Amino acid sequence: MANAPITEDRPDVAHYPGGADLYRLRHSAAHVLATAVIELFPEVKVAGGPPVENGFYYDFAREEPFTPEDLERIEARMREIIAANQPFEYSETTRDEAQRRFEAAGEKYKLHFLSQIPDDPKVVVTSVNRGVPFVLSFKGALITKAIQTLAQRVEALAANEELELAVSHAREVVRLEPYRESGYRRLMRMLERKGERGEAARVYLECVRLLKDELGVPPSEETQAVYREVAG
Repeated sequence: MANAPITEDRPDVAHYPGGADLYRLRHSAAHVLATAVIELFPEVKVAGGPPVENGFYYDFAREEPFTPEDLERIEARMREIIAANQPFEYSETTRDEAQRRFEAAGEKYKLHFLSQIPDDPKVVVTSVNRGVPFVLSFKGALITKAIQTLAQRVEALAANEELELAVSHAREVVRLEPYRESGYRRLMRMLERKGERGEAARVYLECVRLLKDELGVPPSEETQAVYREVAG
């Protein structure tokens, strides 16, 4: 199966751990996962699922949680889709047509994402083997929405003491928006909670380097204060 197509609207993946090829592979796997779930469980509604530092995920809305048996079926169907070498379909369409397609599929979350994209006569839709369209390209406010969603997940995961995933999601926020200091502060706090003060310090130094090299400014006092807290 060919990887998901590259478009000029995708996030910058130059600094993705493992490189752009691994990002594309995981992005493609997320497409396949969503397709398998849609085929096996037609009542499920899909939201979003970008690659993260150590893999990929997808958010689904379903009345009943997936069972271990469901997961086995999903994995088996994913293998079948990959073996069939089904193509990814990339197309540009009008906003109105995209809205009609998502409304017809009952995909309320995709409709919400569509509403977050800045006014533009064209949007990008991707599907597998001409199936239900489920991925919009990351543009403008959609990137912001993705970051907001990831940031919320970080806090929710941390509240449940799922610190490994919280750190992974916090890293993804930094990767998507490397010049916003709030992402580094969040990541440093998650690492400190995980007991990785040395790694938190490394993250701060990376923030210092990036701001100095690219913008010629030091970190804000707020960021420096978080560093002093986590450094102990």
